[in-house]
Amino acid sequence: MGVVRRQLTLFLPAPMSDVIDAVRQRWDPEMSVRIRPHVTLVHDVTNIDVRSASLENVAAQRPAVALQLLNARTWGPPGYGIYLAVSDIRRDIENLRRSLSVAHSDHAQFVPHVTLSHPRTVPHTRALEAWSELATWSIDETVTVDAISLIESESDGGVWRTVITMPLRGT
Repeated sequence: MGVVRRQLTLFLPAPMSDVIDAVRQRWDPEMSVRIRPHVTLVHDVTNIDVRSASLENVAAQRPAVALQLLNARTWGPPGYGIYLAVSDIRRDIENLRRSLSVAHSDHAQFVPHVTLSHPRTVPHTRALEAWSELATWSIDETVTVDAISLIESESDGGVWRTVITMPLRGT
């Protein structure tokens, strides 16, 4: 089977990723095994030449990404997923997307977040139980992500693997 999904991702650094993963392991252990805590930069990268010098140049010219991790949220009923809200403090995600020429595409409409409970891996009743505990949970911490990773999965429910990680070296 070939690659089903490919995306550009910002993996959260430790120790904050460990804190978030403890929550994910409790409420969505299947997703926790598939992928580390992260913020998706661009979902479907089939229209971006990820092996090109342009992606490497963008990473080399962009500074590390500053993100403020906030509180647990839902977009609709908890069964649709539970997320950790993320504030793009300096508009770093927006600027990276613009540099990758996806700022005016569907990718730009994707709200930065960290998934705590995914609708494909958590039954509705379990999501309701999770939300009853997570509805008031917040972190309110700022983290710095210093690399972009290209990741891919060979099946819709498969484990994500990192293809390449490029450091963000701009100032």
